[in-house]
Amino acid sequence: MMILVDRLMTAAHLDRLRILGLCAHAELTVRELAE
Repeated sequence: MMILVDRLMTAAHLDRLRILGLCAHAELTVRELAE
């Protein structure tokens, strides 16, 4: 049971990192277009 919870936490953490990465990439793109 704990292994399943650990996998879910890891997956959620990776998804959060992916979302943060996409947000950072979008922000850089907007800055380039704004200049």
